[in-house]
Amino acid sequence: MAWELGKQLLIEEVDMAAPPKKMEVRLKILYAFLRYTNIYFWEAKKLKLEGPHIVSAAPSIAGLPNLEYLKLEDWGTKSEEWCLKDIKFNKLKLLKLVALGISRLDDPEESFPMLEMLVIKMCHKLEEIPPSFADIETLKQIKLIGRRPQTLEPSAVKLKEDIEEIEGCNRLNLIMDVWISEHHSRQLRLQAQAHRENM
Repeated sequence: MAWELGKQLLIEEVDMAAPPKKMEVRLKILYAFLRYTNIYFWEAKKLKLEGPHIVSAAPSIAGLPNLEYLKLEDWGTKSEEWCLKDIKFNKLKLLKLVALGISRLDDPEESFPMLEMLVIKMCHKLEEIPPSFADIETLKQIKLIGRRPQTLEPSAVKLKEDIEEIEGCNRLNLIMDVWISEHHSRQLRLQAQAHRENM
């Protein structure tokens, strides 16, 4: 985060390995408690929050009037429902959920009316992508990343099929980015080699 005398507060992503610049203050959020009265005036378009149970900060950051990119990364392991009732991100275009300990995501169509891209990375406890994401007319892409994204694949495919059936178009792009360990990768290569030799 950096600012200059007489200019508005500027929130930007920085290379944490590089030393701070003159007049630069860096903050790492360790807890999800934010004061709504302070954060409302920020003009942030891009925000990344990480820490334990970070989803509890959602009501506060929903007040950011220009927020278009939001990444939430949780260190917690607690499985819970993320209830979005009465929480609205009016301009949010990209939502990235990383390692959240949530099992359910509730009422997304009301909360993300302008969402274009949903990225879910290593949210292993999440049971499904809610069908109501199909009601977000701006949604163009869902990307699932991790060792086991296939647990969310059926609901993502169903979402895509529902959109095609209702709207008659193929506007939703699904991307599966499966991480394979070196050990598993070696096993797959050996199986493929054995299969070729037996042919």
